[in-house]
Amino acid sequence: MRISFGIGEGLFAVMSSTNASPQAGTPEDAATPTAGTLAGDTARSTGALALRRVRLSGRPYRAMLEGYVCRRLALSPRHKPADAQLLDAIIATADHRFAYVAFLTERCQRGREDADSLRRAAAEAPADPPANDGTDASGDAAATAPTAGEALYRRWLAGLHLEYGHKLAERMRAVLALLHAAEQAHAWVFGAGRIEHPVTGAALTPLPEQFQGLPLAVLQTLLLLEPPRQAALVPVAGSDIGTDSPEPTTPAAGDPNEISPRPADAYNPALLLTLQQLQGVLAVHRGGSGTSRFRIGLKDLGPALAQDEQLAPLVRRAPALLAGAALDAVEAIAAGSEAAPDAPGLQPSRQPDWPLFEALAPLLDALVTTLSDSEPVAARWAALRETAMRRLSAEDEALEQAARADLRLPVLSLLATWYLPSAQVTGDSISSRITADPVAGNKLAGCLSTRGYAYQLQGGLHTAIADYSAAVVLAEAIRDAFNIGGGESAWATIYRVELARALQNRGAAHASNGDSAAAMADYVGAIELLEDIRYELIATGGEGAWEIPYRNFLAGTLCNRGCTHIENGNFILAIADLGEAITLREGVRDTLIASDCCAVGSISYLNDLAVARSIRGSAHQSNGDLPSAIIDYDAAVQIEEDIRNVLVKYGGESAWTINYRRDYAATRSNRGLAHARNREIARAISDHDTAIRITEGIRDTLIEGGGDAAWSIPQQDDLALAYQNRAFGHELNGNFACAGADYSVAISIHEGIRDFLIAAGGEDAWSIQYRRNLAVLRCGLANVHRANGELTLAIPYYDEAIRLFEGIRAAQVATSGEAALSIPYSNEFATVRRNRGVAHWNNGDLAAAIADFDAAIQLGQDIRDALLAASGEAAWPAPLRVDLAGTHSARAHALGAARGRADFAAAAEIAAWLRAEGHAQDAAQVQEWCTSVLLHWGSGAVLSTLREQNPRVFWLLHVVVAPIWLILLPIALLVRAVRWLRRRSG
Repeated sequence: MRISFGIGEGLFAVMSSTNASPQAGTPEDAATPTAGTLAGDTARSTGALALRRVRLSGRPYRAMLEGYVCRRLALSPRHKPADAQLLDAIIATADHRFAYVAFLTERCQRGREDADSLRRAAAEAPADPPANDGTDASGDAAATAPTAGEALYRRWLAGLHLEYGHKLAERMRAVLALLHAAEQAHAWVFGAGRIEHPVTGAALTPLPEQFQGLPLAVLQTLLLLEPPRQAALVPVAGSDIGTDSPEPTTPAAGDPNEISPRPADAYNPALLLTLQQLQGVLAVHRGGSGTSRFRIGLKDLGPALAQDEQLAPLVRRAPALLAGAALDAVEAIAAGSEAAPDAPGLQPSRQPDWPLFEALAPLLDALVTTLSDSEPVAARWAALRETAMRRLSAEDEALEQAARADLRLPVLSLLATWYLPSAQVTGDSISSRITADPVAGNKLAGCLSTRGYAYQLQGGLHTAIADYSAAVVLAEAIRDAFNIGGGESAWATIYRVELARALQNRGAAHASNGDSAAAMADYVGAIELLEDIRYELIATGGEGAWEIPYRNFLAGTLCNRGCTHIENGNFILAIADLGEAITLREGVRDTLIASDCCAVGSISYLNDLAVARSIRGSAHQSNGDLPSAIIDYDAAVQIEEDIRNVLVKYGGESAWTINYRRDYAATRSNRGLAHARNREIARAISDHDTAIRITEGIRDTLIEGGGDAAWSIPQQDDLALAYQNRAFGHELNGNFACAGADYSVAISIHEGIRDFLIAAGGEDAWSIQYRRNLAVLRCGLANVHRANGELTLAIPYYDEAIRLFEGIRAAQVATSGEAALSIPYSNEFATVRRNRGVAHWNNGDLAAAIADFDAAIQLGQDIRDALLAASGEAAWPAPLRVDLAGTHSARAHALGAARGRADFAAAAEIAAWLRAEGHAQDAAQVQEWCTSVLLHWGSGAVLSTLREQNPRVFWLLHVVVAPIWLILLPIALLVRAVRWLRRRSG
């Protein structure tokens, strides 16, 4: 159970695990609201949390306090009067406040307090202490009337040296002063110095709103205590805060409060002993990496620190010391990076001073401008600010190359806060600050756009869209400011490009979230901006003035719009956009070759060309043009393999970065899908095996370097898609065992994505794209079970896939107001309904089968009507016609000859169109289905249908067959007569 304060006056909130069942009003032993245990204790509840509120004046709350104290101190107040007196003294002295009860209980457990000393402490407290208003631990140092908590803590602080000895007491005071200063700085960041997100209004900072404390390693550095086995532990001259050498005393073995730091022997024993003695007043937060962070856990301790005679000077000096330590780290990191800028081992986060910088840098503005009151520190920060931002930018670039989106988020958040000074410093709104300093505003817009992409890689589409929208708002504010001050011409290219970038990125996020209309609007806006830049640059400086980055940017936006056209079923428009993008990127390639440029940047442009060819291959494939698709895929694979060979030759395997590997694996997987549909199964499986091997290698590299969090959501989706495509190839080849195994692996990956996203951000965080992928996978596995005759296993998977598609439709209505699914989603939904209909029919449920066939045909006809109305006959591609023909054939099977002739006619008409347009393979597939229907109906139905569908063939057969029947009929009658006579005579 965990305890939360500040819910409201007179209320006490208890958050408990719903999978635990403690006795009512009796907290468990592990429910200590303070530090309790330190780095070695990893026991925690993993169940869901339930919140209940208890009135402080009620009997249940009193019973809970009594139960807690009795369990911690093993008291029996009903049988032992002394225990009852101690219990009453603890609760009365603490004024019924749980945090103070816990503090006093811990001291009694250590033998530091008893009933008599507590009664004396209670007498020192004010008669009517102020109510607990839920404010944070920093308190008000200028308060004159001490609260009940302050009275308790002042008495405890005044006797530290008597209770613990001078050296240990000094270290305890130093830790408390540092934590108090850090918490005050954190409160300033979310209060007076708050910089708000332009869209969400949240504080623009990498810090969580609740102060989590300082890491153990940072405390050790700040106290100038060296880790064991690295240096002799001796006093350091010139330190403002406790630097005494440690006593040899360490916690006894078996002590329940023993500290077990990770890694072993990484922390100075003196620091661990200090924190152990302070555990009654500290709270511990453990992040996902297991790093312990410490903060002051009791509300009224902050004011008491500022009033204590020994601690007050330390409290005043602590902000300046924290600021100075952070600035020292900035200088050390800058010096290390500049000494060897190309050495990967010296990227900022790999330098020894990075943890200190990472912990204190978000607090620097607060420490320097408000809390330290030191002009030298302020001047030093002003001189180092640009250096710090350069180092953060270098770190972000290194993390981008390593595909570590999870680590980029805090770096980018900190950069965003530093691009513009806080409102406390300038006294202006963020819009006025942007107008006054458009360069800083443009950098902030770029930083937010980049952070949005990092969020998108982590699966946070809604957060990503908010960041992209903020970047758009900022860039448009800059545009408006220039238009007012100097007209359109004053709006420089760098500002236009940033707006175009934000629009493109937001469009990609909208597309991933299923909102194709919003995506298309953003892409159109970005393309218009980039085309304007193109014409203006060429008009003023010739073709050469239109630089390569701008050309590639326009090509990339056209690629993205092409992808959205594919999602909308507009394959012809997609191919046109992608063709233009390929032309632009081939021009970039030719320019680079002509200039003999072999830089790493030129390789990225070549890779972009390969990506464009791969996407156009997907458009051709969706349009039914498999030969053109394979040509594009082959060209993309050749470029990407050339890139791999060059990078590995000159830089080793690690030079072939994760982003290049992802693109190569995607191209191989897509080409494998085209080979499978072209019935080249061996080639398909080979491509899929390569894609899976590369994608699993990416997974292993990322997890080995940074744990599960380093393997981003899109990268997980890559692996699932590779398995899905290989499963499809096995399915076409009749290898249902391998197909089922691959589908199961892919489903497992996507169920993990679903669970992670819902746990992190609720149901809305599970985007439409990933829901669709899981639905398609369930349908694929259902197809395998149906092919194996396992109908009872297949139908539930179809049911789940249909529920997912229905949920996607509902989510799409909520997101964009569109009641209809996009063309590809609608076609996939129709396919699932058709396949479930076949399973129902095979299972003897004709009514359910017909209902599914009807729904699938309606979806297919809606797709046809939408495409024909938008762009004419050519817009309805062959693959979608084949799918509709398959559904008509299935319903004709189920309805029989009497009622299924209209469906048969519709399928035959599609087959005729396919044959006429040169889609021989697709036409043969539909014709095979039609033949199967006729054979199922029987010979009479065959002739009747043939007479209706092709009377010339029917009458030709009639003319040829009739004379033969005229000859054979008398012979047959004569044979029958002879047999009859023999039976009579016999």
